[in-house]
Amino acid sequence: SVISYLSQIPGENVCKLGFTVVIDGRKATIKHMRSALRACQQALYRRIRFIFVIQPEKFLDQQKLNFELIKEAYQFKCTLISLNKLLRFVDAMQLPDTLGGTLHYDPYLWILLRQKIENYVNRANNWIENNKRRDNMISNQCDETFKKDILNSNALLKIGDDLLGELTQNNRMNLLKNGDWDNAVQHVDFLMKQIKDIEEKSSEAKYRKQRYVPLKLLEDHSEGVHNLVNWILGAGERWLLTLHEIGESYDDAKQLLKEHNELEKKLIGVEGQSCELVAVGRELQHQFPRHAMALQQSIDSVQQLVHAFCTRVMYQKEVSLHSVNFYHMLNEFSRKTNLLLESLCTNVKANDIATAEKERKEMEVKVDELEKTYHCVITSGMSFINKLCTDQSNSTGRLITRDYSASIVHIREILEESCGRRWRCQNLADVRRLKINQLLQLYTCEEDGQQVVNWIEELYQTLVNSYNDFEQLHLMLENRSKLEETARSTYGYGKQLCQVILVLRRSLRLEIRPGLKLNQRLESAWAKFCCAFNKKRMELDIINAFQSTVRKVNERLDELSLRLDGKVSERRSEEVSLTNEKRSIANNIQQLKQYCRSRRSAEICWIRALNKIERKFGEVE
Repeated sequence: SVISYLSQIPGENVCKLGFTVVIDGRKATIKHMRSALRACQQALYRRIRFIFVIQPEKFLDQQKLNFELIKEAYQFKCTLISLNKLLRFVDAMQLPDTLGGTLHYDPYLWILLRQKIENYVNRANNWIENNKRRDNMISNQCDETFKKDILNSNALLKIGDDLLGELTQNNRMNLLKNGDWDNAVQHVDFLMKQIKDIEEKSSEAKYRKQRYVPLKLLEDHSEGVHNLVNWILGAGERWLLTLHEIGESYDDAKQLLKEHNELEKKLIGVEGQSCELVAVGRELQHQFPRHAMALQQSIDSVQQLVHAFCTRVMYQKEVSLHSVNFYHMLNEFSRKTNLLLESLCTNVKANDIATAEKERKEMEVKVDELEKTYHCVITSGMSFINKLCTDQSNSTGRLITRDYSASIVHIREILEESCGRRWRCQNLADVRRLKINQLLQLYTCEEDGQQVVNWIEELYQTLVNSYNDFEQLHLMLENRSKLEETARSTYGYGKQLCQVILVLRRSLRLEIRPGLKLNQRLESAWAKFCCAFNKKRMELDIINAFQSTVRKVNERLDELSLRLDGKVSERRSEEVSLTNEKRSIANNIQQLKQYCRSRRSAEICWIRALNKIERKFGEVE
């Protein structure tokens, strides 16, 4: 980096001649020599003309250095040379005294002087560039900036004069003409002339601005107002008029809303520009009272125009948002109607009352959601139509007619179509509701029919297992008619249920086999009950006859016994009638024995009653 910096100091003409590098290798190490040569190769390369390396005094050191130069193979030629022969190739006035030259060279003073030169050049160039880039400002700022520039330029000119004096003195002390210092003197002198020229131009510009700044500021303000008004009444108005549609679908409405958002972003810039123009106008009113009235009119017109335009843009955006919301609800309504129609057009998958109730609840939930969405669509659509029928005015306040007739017709068609879809869904929902109710009625009837069969079987079990005792005979006689009436009414109810089940299954286009099977079970249970009932009735008749005979025989025996006790002393003619009575009683006893034998297992009470009668008969005999 040091060599690169040093190579930039000479002028272009000098650099074209090339550089001669002299390296003192008498006391330098091989490592330092290698670093110096590599640095020259990287920084100078093709600009190197000669490289002279002053060789050491000892022969062995010379051979080592020569071998090192051959081994590295640099892109330039290095020449080992003695100090005496160096003066043949390099002028003694360009060599310091350590190398046998006459050049007066103090590194410390040289560095200080170079730092001063470069600092001054940088400050001067920055000052010049800043003045070139300086924009026009209003008068107060111009005055302050001008004063600062005057102070900076005076300081730079003073520093430049001091630096020129120091460079001139340095050349005079060296008693030779150094091209680098001459170039530095010329560069500093050129920068000082530029600074003086800029000072003069700044002074002239200051006076010129002080004279013409009022007209310039007023013209700029008027031009800004004119451009803003032209954009609003021209491009802005046309842009807004192209966004009056509502779109034919949700995607179109979203695209329109996106374009409205872009216009709104542009409107933010317009509002900022109008606020800036108003602020500048207020300040110009204070500075130039003569133009205060004209500026106030300009400010009022800009504010009114921007406010009217912003109001219209926001209203149009509200219309676009309403359109997006309307189509969004319409899409939601279409989605729900599609789901409902899809579910309504499928068969009811219900095998029992629970699943049928679940189907009905799910359908009712979907129908309720559809009704809510439908009412939202209708409300939003009517509100949208009313909003489109609102009168509007343009940016100048004049009423304008926006033709939304096609959009209104489109919305009404959508609402009519939605009403038709809702009507179809309601009809299908009524049909499905009726079908589900029929299924519920069918499953209820089947459960009731099964319950009827169970009741008849319970009556059968009651009939078979109860009233087998003599003591319960009077209860059986009393409840027989009730039991028969209950069984017949239950059977009749079951028959009606079976008929309803068959009708419902045919109506629902279901298999009638389960209904027939239930009817068959009912008939089987009823036939079984009837058979048992008839059998039980016959048994009751037998029991009744047995008990009646027992009672009659007992009464006749008692009567005969009383007659015998009272007629022992009567005539012998009565013996014939007693004998006949005895025979009749014996026949009755024989009949009772036949009743007992007819039963598979005669009751103990029967046997006891029969034994009692036989004892009485024996006593009578």
